[in-house]
Amino acid sequence: MAYNIEPKSTREFINMDTNFPRFQRKQTWGAKDNFKLCVSVFKNYPMGVVIINKNRDGYWLLDGRQRLNALTKLSCNPLEVYSWAKKFVGFKTSTDEIDLKKMYWEKIREYLQENFEENVYKPKDENSENAKSGETDDDSDQENDEEVFVDETDEHSFDEVEQIQGLNCLLDLILMVHSSSSKSKWEKIFDYSRYIGNLKYMNKIVDGNKKFSPEELIKTMKDILSEQNKSQKDVVDFDSYINYFTKDRYIVADDKIASFKTLVQQNWEETKKCFQVILDLDKNLEESRVGLIIITAGTDLDAQNIFSLVNSGGTKLTAEEILSAKPYWNKPINNPSEKTKAAVKNLYEKLKIQQPKDTVRWDLCATLISRLNKDKIVFTKNTSDDKLSAVETTLGFKLVSALYNKGISSTHVSSIEKTDKINWETDYETVVDDLNNLCDLLSQHKYFKCMNRWGQTIMSLLSNTIALEFITIMYNRWSNIGKSVVDSAETKQLKREAVSLMDKLVYEYSTRAWRGSSDSKLAKDIQDTDSRVSPKTEKEWINLLEGLASGKIDDTDVTQQIVKPILFHLKFLAEEYPSVNDPENKYDVDHIYPQALFKGNNNVKKHMKDSIINLEILSTAANKSKNDNELTKITDASIIDEITKTSGIKEKDFKKFSDLSNIDELKESRYKLFKNTIENNRESMLTN
Repeated sequence: MAYNIEPKSTREFINMDTNFPRFQRKQTWGAKDNFKLCVSVFKNYPMGVVIINKNRDGYWLLDGRQRLNALTKLSCNPLEVYSWAKKFVGFKTSTDEIDLKKMYWEKIREYLQENFEENVYKPKDENSENAKSGETDDDSDQENDEEVFVDETDEHSFDEVEQIQGLNCLLDLILMVHSSSSKSKWEKIFDYSRYIGNLKYMNKIVDGNKKFSPEELIKTMKDILSEQNKSQKDVVDFDSYINYFTKDRYIVADDKIASFKTLVQQNWEETKKCFQVILDLDKNLEESRVGLIIITAGTDLDAQNIFSLVNSGGTKLTAEEILSAKPYWNKPINNPSEKTKAAVKNLYEKLKIQQPKDTVRWDLCATLISRLNKDKIVFTKNTSDDKLSAVETTLGFKLVSALYNKGISSTHVSSIEKTDKINWETDYETVVDDLNNLCDLLSQHKYFKCMNRWGQTIMSLLSNTIALEFITIMYNRWSNIGKSVVDSAETKQLKREAVSLMDKLVYEYSTRAWRGSSDSKLAKDIQDTDSRVSPKTEKEWINLLEGLASGKIDDTDVTQQIVKPILFHLKFLAEEYPSVNDPENKYDVDHIYPQALFKGNNNVKKHMKDSIINLEILSTAANKSKNDNELTKITDASIIDEITKTSGIKEKDFKKFSDLSNIDELKESRYKLFKNTIENNRESMLTN
């Protein structure tokens, strides 16, 4: 491996044709972080180094995504910079300019921990026109005539006066946008839509409506500047400017030219200031520096290791995220289906980045879980419309690895590219359809119908890895019978096996059999599916219930976490549906005897607090209403009705079971209910 260290101007860095590995796509910087980087640019501070991997497919950004994102927006979207400034400085749209300036400098001084005067300037070269005439820069915002000179022999590497001028330029950029109305001052100055109907920067289509495009206005301003006479005194020439809009690029009706010129003339001083702001912005982007470490002749593993080491202090990357920098995962998919395109489009909308031109292999795995009927039985539905779950993305890779590589460890996932079992052009759609058909088939069983009514999935009740084991084993079992969806003896047996497997997984979760390396356990389990679908014995379940009722398993206190799936499992086995018939309702466990009663009570064993006899499933509304109160404190008739139906406690006994001294009686009555479900309902569910 070889690498070069190269200094680049910020402008060069922004304009590089850089590819983004998928693992780089998370935008973790907020508005304040972005604005702090802007301060560094205008203060001419170094912005650290970024790491780029150069291979046959071009440049791949390994480290520096957040900086590149912020710098790109700084270069082309003043509205974004303004929104960052509002968060950082704390001003409002209604803040007047004088107060805004004061707040800006106070915040900059506080952030930089420096005490400086903002209204200072460095004289032009003595041979310049301005120096001869005694004039200063238009954008220096002078409030006095004090000259501040920089000692050229000073060992300090930064020119303080230029730094202050740079910060003034940043302030000018903010003031260029600032307006008390919803429309920015910058936009209002250049709004010629009453004279010109096809202005590029006023015609960006968003949701079918025309919107202002700051990026297009920046391009227009740069076009105008590039055509200016370099020898002219003003930054932009009035006549050339008028010609640009009336002759060169657009057409203004003859009867409107005079009024158009009048409008431009009225705003001309502000217009010139805007052009000066853009010139100053470009100047600062040219003068600020970024250090580039460009890796050449490096292996994919080198790139992975470098990124992981550089980012060791941040969020640890998963193998699935790191894969996105590898050429294998960035190979385009020929003719992706419309459903695939829609899923990938949605992926990038949630990531809030521009969608790449091609759909690649990485995209298929990243969107796999979103393509499944995850609200049925296996995977938890992502209820957020605008956020991408990192867990959801990672699970897609692990599911592919489990199906094709019989494991989900980092090694298994990374070695997907070595298998010859996958035809990415055709297999993906087949797998999606197969998994959906399998889930539909299994969800027809009464156990899973009940699970669905309670709004639960295997993933929400147990864990991500257990959900992956369930779907992988059942997929393999289903494949063995030809993936039939027809009601037959074979498909009925498959459904019974699914209940049996679920029964075993709940048992193992509550007995802590999944502690340690769950990846290793899954890899072992899916090698022998026959033993996995054979049920636990009734005796094993009765022994577990006794421990859960007493509050201890193997001398370890039970917790709500291990009791919760058992309570739901018992409901599913007994086909007990929620008393509140609302599919949008959510359910969780709550204590019958409030937790507070166990504090400082020496007459009751504290481990009984989270025993299965003291916990019951209630709706969100009931949980909120009951809070940590005794049963006697519940007055809402609907909540009382729900508690009696789910717990089996009659309303006339609420007073009795609000007294902690009666906990043994509660244990006896509720344990009988649980034991009956195991001895009768469970057997029926596993055999029918």
